[in-house]
Amino acid sequence: MKQIERIFCGNPCQIYRISDADGEAVTTCYTVFPGVDLIYNDIHAGECGDFAYDGGRDKEVYEIHHCREGRMEWEENEAMYYLSPGDICIRKKRLSDRPTVFPSRHYHGVSLKISTAEAPDSLSSILCGIDVEPRSLMEGLCRDGAVFISRSRPELEHVFSELYRIPDEVKNGYFKIKTLEILLFLSCSRAEPEPPPTGSLLERSLAKQARDYLSAHMDERVTIPALAEKLHVSPTGLKSAFRKVCGVSVYGYVRIQKMQSAAYLLRTTGKTILEIAGICGYSNGSKFSAAFRSVMGCSPNEYRKNARPSEPG
Repeated sequence: MKQIERIFCGNPCQIYRISDADGEAVTTCYTVFPGVDLIYNDIHAGECGDFAYDGGRDKEVYEIHHCREGRMEWEENEAMYYLSPGDICIRKKRLSDRPTVFPSRHYHGVSLKISTAEAPDSLSSILCGIDVEPRSLMEGLCRDGAVFISRSRPELEHVFSELYRIPDEVKNGYFKIKTLEILLFLSCSRAEPEPPPTGSLLERSLAKQARDYLSAHMDERVTIPALAEKLHVSPTGLKSAFRKVCGVSVYGYVRIQKMQSAAYLLRTTGKTILEIAGICGYSNGSKFSAAFRSVMGCSPNEYRKNARPSEPG
């Protein structure tokens, strides 16, 4: 049974722990403006319901999610969506019983929760010149209940990256500035949202079965022919369905998940790089380092040296 526990309450910060037998999620929530909350998500579970905790069921709530590490997957509007590092999505608050899935069992990112009934009609009432209307912006990006997704690109990295390294002494004021910047950026962004996924029900089911098997056997070398045989499909059909639904090849998915898990171990344990390489199925440290750099953009040593907490304390 899922338990929701408030483990800290102070103005303007509240921290919740959502836990069950599968693991736990810790969400650190700051009220930035009336109707606007900034939430840091620190998740160590395979799935979670309302992982960006809102404490209610307001139908006029929108969520802006930015993925920093890990992978987030969910089903909505008869399609399967996902976020990878650097991606953002904007969606209306989900009232579904289907959980959000985190294949590598760890996820770090931030969410902006906007209650359009409570938020200011225009942000110009907060800062002159920021002529952005939260309700119109959210409804425009999520027209007809659509999910707005924009993949990682330098502009997004610039806007969101600073949220993960804010000094404690200035964070409350900085949150206000960054929230205004994000909403202003979205209001004038010319980026086109990603088209909705097109995988059929059968393809989504096949991709989920493959994903679940791969996630449970990350320490093994699973070949596509062997996986296809286990799932009673052709290798070609498996590869096609997986890429269509998950947005990446089978082998690309495995490599990304392994390196995300390696990043978590580098950040949270004292295990040596060779030990972590072995856990991820690499017997050669050089090959592991090359794979890690291809996914994370730096060497394991550099990552460990520069690793910071995922949210302000």
